[in-house]
Amino acid sequence: MKILKYFLILFLLFGFFPAPTFSAVTPDALIKSSESTLYYYAADGKRYVFPNEKTYKSWFTDFSRVISLSNAELAAITLAGNVTYRPGVKMIKIQTDPKTYAVSRGGILRWVQTEEVATSLYGSDWNTKIDDVPDTFFINYQIGDPIESADDYDREAEMSSATTINDNKGVEKSASPLVSDTDDVTVEEPAEEPEEPEEPAEESVVAVWENSRIRGEEFRQQNPDIVATDSDFAAVWTYYSAGERDEINFAFIDSNNTLKSVPFEATDNIYESTVPSIARGTLGYGIVWEDYDILRREIYFMRVDTDGNKVTTDKRVTNKIGFARNPKVAWSGTNFGIVWWDSRYFVEDNHTKGSLYFHRADTVDTLVGDNIRITTGASSVFEPDLVWGNNEYAAVWADDRNGSRDIYFVRFNEEGVVVGSDDVRITETEDDSLNPSLVWDGSNYGIVWQEKVENVGSSGKHYEIYYQKINTDGEKVGNAVRLTTKDNGVSEDPEVILNNDKFGIVWTDYRGYLDKSQSDIYFMEINSDGAIITPEENVSDSNSISFEPSIAVLDGDYVVVYTDDIGSHNEIYSAIRQ
Repeated sequence: MKILKYFLILFLLFGFFPAPTFSAVTPDALIKSSESTLYYYAADGKRYVFPNEKTYKSWFTDFSRVISLSNAELAAITLAGNVTYRPGVKMIKIQTDPKTYAVSRGGILRWVQTEEVATSLYGSDWNTKIDDVPDTFFINYQIGDPIESADDYDREAEMSSATTINDNKGVEKSASPLVSDTDDVTVEEPAEEPEEPEEPAEESVVAVWENSRIRGEEFRQQNPDIVATDSDFAAVWTYYSAGERDEINFAFIDSNNTLKSVPFEATDNIYESTVPSIARGTLGYGIVWEDYDILRREIYFMRVDTDGNKVTTDKRVTNKIGFARNPKVAWSGTNFGIVWWDSRYFVEDNHTKGSLYFHRADTVDTLVGDNIRITTGASSVFEPDLVWGNNEYAAVWADDRNGSRDIYFVRFNEEGVVVGSDDVRITETEDDSLNPSLVWDGSNYGIVWQEKVENVGSSGKHYEIYYQKINTDGEKVGNAVRLTTKDNGVSEDPEVILNNDKFGIVWTDYRGYLDKSQSDIYFMEINSDGAIITPEENVSDSNSISFEPSIAVLDGDYVVVYTDDIGSHNEIYSAIRQ
């Protein structure tokens, strides 16, 4: 079990600053308890959490203002939400959105449409002034009007409009100073337990997972994907390189949950490479990823042999102006099939809509034929997954063509010709369904996804994990099965894998943390009808934010790779269930 707490680096830094002694905490203060997480005490008498160090440093340069409270005193202050970036300081982006955004007051994001505009606003080194925001925190922001020219955005005015977090959130003063009930508010541990939401009792967690840090160091790691080999596992992930750009790493992980080989940088170019997907073929591994600059994104393919050596040059799969995103690769037995979201025909929508496309590469790495458009509808979501089964490819994706986001399914052969019905709609709920994952068990397909449901005992909604069985004709078998149930929190980003006659499922779970300040990776097993065989198990059991799980199985044993945010940067972890 990892003992590093979220914001570990901030915790270490606090040791160099003595906690101030005071009789009252006034609004606009920075506060913490014996835990390392930092909060802003706002004028409304509530606290707002800093999701990571980069957000904090957009507002403050050091930690000298931080005031320590007891756990009980902190718990008595209502937790109201997350702090967003200070306007004008940095641009931000997320991996699942091709755009780079400037920040306006109130957490409003405004798309910077061209490199010329970015240069005018942020200088020639604009590309060094972009921070990645995890998808999990993107919900704290809202999308505003795009920035078409430098006249549309005034950085200095934006910064002046929000000199404090109170200003940025539009909070009016209503709170009195927070007076300590103790003579010294820097009491380390009170007798009573804090009233923060707690994790499930230890007895409910099956402790069968062994965790190991795979790659961290001083650079950011994220977007892991994993596949089983004959004796171990091959993994790829995004690595923020010494060249200060995202590239793709590849490595083997052995059955002892350690690196079998030194990770090598599979890509090295002037643009950023990210969001990799890996599949195992006859002669090695096929890897696809996004390669992009500010103007467009392309999909690339490479092959790595069974010894972990790159045997091809990077092959560009797409060659169109626009955005090609979220690639997935699968092996058919003779070819690598590749699917992705592509906006090439939607210039009038500023490339915010697109369709599902397909291409294939043979065993000697030749790209066969042309890009083939698979879906007829247009969507701004997608997030596809791809499998080979029943002598055909099958794909699932999230699609918002009908307003809310639903899960769709399609089958097609190796030439990209659709088999059966086009674009089969799997979900038809009023709320969003996202992030589907697909598996073939030899007789049927199984789909898992996250679906929004009502909170229990409070207003609002959160995501839970669902499952649907699909037959060989692409028809639903029975009703969707809800796999997770919580009073609050969020379950998202599920992934499913076949293990003999069972399905292993992993997902990111923020149970008890609607503000998404802490999460773990969870696991369960179900049968093909959605009946739970093995109840939920906590895989990561961390005190930070664990997310982006990918799962593989070898000889009946599961391995999960995931990203863990320890506060200053993301690291790659592996967990094996034996």
